[in-house]
Amino acid sequence: MVRTVLLILLLTISLSASAASIHGSALLVFNHDYGGAGDPAAARSQVESLAEELAALGFTTTLKENVPQGELRFTIEDFARRVPTHGIALVYFRGRMGVADGGVNLLPAINRSKAVTYPETGRASIQPLLGAFADQSGASLSIVMLEGAVADNWRSGLAALAVPHKVFLAQAQQGLAEGLAAGLEEGGMDLPTAIHAAAIAAGGWLTEPWPVSMPGTIRPTSPGIAAGQLAGDPWVSPLGSVMLWCPPRPRANGKGSLSGFWLGKYEVTRREFDLVTPKMPKVGQASRPNDPRDGIRYNDILLFITELNRQERFFGRLPQGWEYALPTSEEWEYASRAGSNGRFYFGGDIGSLPQHANFADRSLLLTGEHYYLYAERSFDDGHARSAPVGSYQSSPWGFHDLYGNLWEWTASDGELQSPVARGCSWVSPAEYCGAGFVQRFPRETERDFIGFRLALRKQREHSEPTRRQDD
Repeated sequence: MVRTVLLILLLTISLSASAASIHGSALLVFNHDYGGAGDPAAARSQVESLAEELAALGFTTTLKENVPQGELRFTIEDFARRVPTHGIALVYFRGRMGVADGGVNLLPAINRSKAVTYPETGRASIQPLLGAFADQSGASLSIVMLEGAVADNWRSGLAALAVPHKVFLAQAQQGLAEGLAAGLEEGGMDLPTAIHAAAIAAGGWLTEPWPVSMPGTIRPTSPGIAAGQLAGDPWVSPLGSVMLWCPPRPRANGKGSLSGFWLGKYEVTRREFDLVTPKMPKVGQASRPNDPRDGIRYNDILLFITELNRQERFFGRLPQGWEYALPTSEEWEYASRAGSNGRFYFGGDIGSLPQHANFADRSLLLTGEHYYLYAERSFDDGHARSAPVGSYQSSPWGFHDLYGNLWEWTASDGELQSPVARGCSWVSPAEYCGAGFVQRFPRETERDFIGFRLALRKQREHSEPTRRQDD
C-alpha cells in the first residue's frame, strides 16, 4: 500500500535532519463493553485501521480495549506524562460519553474481573485530562479525538471546556476514525488537516483555531535499545526522553577508543525527573514540564539514576548490559563538538552564540539585579534565566543547550574530587561557553544554574556507588 503523506516542516532553525524531526505518540482507547449486546467487530476494525495509519506516519501507537473503572483516567494521564519531549501526542477515545457538572466525561468499560458496576461511576472527566497535557506533558502539540454516543447536551458540555494552549479537541458521534484512516491512506494532507476534514465530514465539533500544520516531521523510533549507526540517530526511552547516538571513535591520545553511547538530546526536564523520583525535594526555577530540572545536588542525581535503572529493569525495558548514567566529561565534550575541532560546533563567530545558547547577556542585565552587572551588553539570547529545553538552535548532531542554560554535571572522576560540570549556564559570561571549558562544584551544590543530561551506554565494570538519601 503506497501512502504519500505531506508533513509540513515549520522548525527551520535546526542545523540537522535529526533536530528537525519530532516524535509522535498515539494512544487509542476502544471501549465497547458497557453490559449490553452488540458486535463491536466493525468498530474494532476501524480503530485498528487508524492505528495502522498512525504507525505508518511514524507514531509509536498503543491500542487499549475496554479500559475499566479505576484505570481510564490513569491510562490517559500516564500516557500524557510519557510523550517525548517536544513531541506530538494524539489520544483517540471511542466509547460512551456523558455530560455532568457542566463537563464531558468518558465512561469506563465494565470491569469483568470484579462485580459488574454501572460504568458511570469512575468516569474520567475531560477537563483534568486536557489539563494533564498542559501541565504534565512535554508535548509541543496534543490532539484529543472523541468518538461515540453522547448525551443530548454534549455541545454545551464541550463548549464549556477550557482547552489549554497547544491542546486541541475534536469530537464526532461516528465516522471520525474511519474518515481519518481513509484520509491518511489517500494522502495529500498532513495529520491536523486530515483530522479537521474527518471531523467536519462526520458532522463533528472542533476547537478553534485548529492547527494548520505539524510542528515538524514525524520520525519513527526503534522499540528496543541497541547501538545506533550514524551520529545523531534518535531513540526515545519509555520515559519520553529523546536520546541521540554518539558513535565510537579513537581517542586523541591514541590510547584505545571511546565506545559509542546514547546522550540526551535535551537536559533532563522537570517532567522526566518527577516521573522517576516524584518525592525528591523541588529546588530551583523548574515549574513547567519542559523546564530543565535545576537546583539538584550531585548525589541526588545518582539517586535518580539508580532508581531509573531499577524501574526500567523491573519492567523489562532495560536490556542486560545497558545502564543509564551521567556522561563522563570526555563523552560530554565529544558530543558537544559534534565532529568539530573549534570552540563552537557552529564555527568561530561568537556573534552567533545567542542563537545557540542561553548565557549572561542583555536579557539578564535588564532584570536590574546588581550582581548581574557583568552580563554581556552586546548580546541578547531572549531569556533572562533558564529557558525551556530546546529553545535554541541545535548542534549538527541534534543536541540542544550544550552551551548555556544550565551547567551540566558529569560523572565524577573520584570520591574526593569535586565533580566536573560542563557547558556553562544562564549566569555565565560568553567566555565560559564552548566545548572545552571545565568548571568544578562541590557535590552538595544546589543552585538554579546546575542540572544534568542523561547518558545510556553499555554497562561498565566500575561505576560510581549508589548514594544514600542522607549523603
